[in-house]
Formats: sequence, structure tokens, C-alpha cells
Amino acid sequence: MAMNKSLSERLALSVRHDEKARQSFPDVIALRPEIEQALNDGWTRRQIWELLHTEGKIKCTYQWFVTLVNRHTNNKQCNTSFQRKKNLRSGDNAGSSPSIQSENPGFSFQSTFNKEELI
Repeated sequence: MAMNKSLSERLALSVRHDEKARQSFPDVIALRPEIEQALNDGWTRRQIWELLHTEGKIKCTYQWFVTLVNRHTNNKQCNTSFQRKKNLRSGDNAGSSPSIQSENPGFSFQSTFNKEELI
């Protein structure tokens, strides 16, 4: 039972588990072209990780997977999929980002304050 073990013993087990998870680095690198393609196709990191983890191709945690993907994939491709989803949500098919006012028509930020509104 985990509660009967000392803190040091539990930490040692945890470190061993983390080392196993970090061994997923070569797996992610080997799958990088497929991961980048899936990101370009609009799939989320979570969806990609869940499938690869279920298939047993990677054994790391989701957080470690995201770290590896962010470090070792072409970030432009990741940003492209994010921008595509953002454009689809806003209904903008031209690829340009919508203006802030069109997203939030009832809000305008002013960095200076009006003294009359404070009184």
C-alpha cells in the first residue's frame, strides 16, 4: 500500500515513472511528421495524444507530450491549425483575423480614465 511507504520511497517510485515517461522523446520524434500533419489537418494535441496513448505508441503524460510537440515541431504549422479553427469559429474564410470590435461589439478598452465617470 502506498501509504505505508516513506516519502523517500514514494519519490523514488515517482522519479522512475517520470524517467519512463521521458523515454517517449524518441517516440514523439519518430512520429513527428504524422503529428505535424494531424495538427495541420486541424486535430488538437489532446486528440492526437489520446489516440497515440491508446494505441500504445507513446506512454508519456499529456503534459509531457505537449511539451515535446511544442519544442520539436514546426510551430508555424501548429499556429496554422489554431488560426484555421479560429477563422472557422468566427465565420471568416478569407484567412485574415477579424477585428477586435467585431468580436466584442459591446466592449471598448480605454487605457485612460474619465474623471467624470469616477465621481
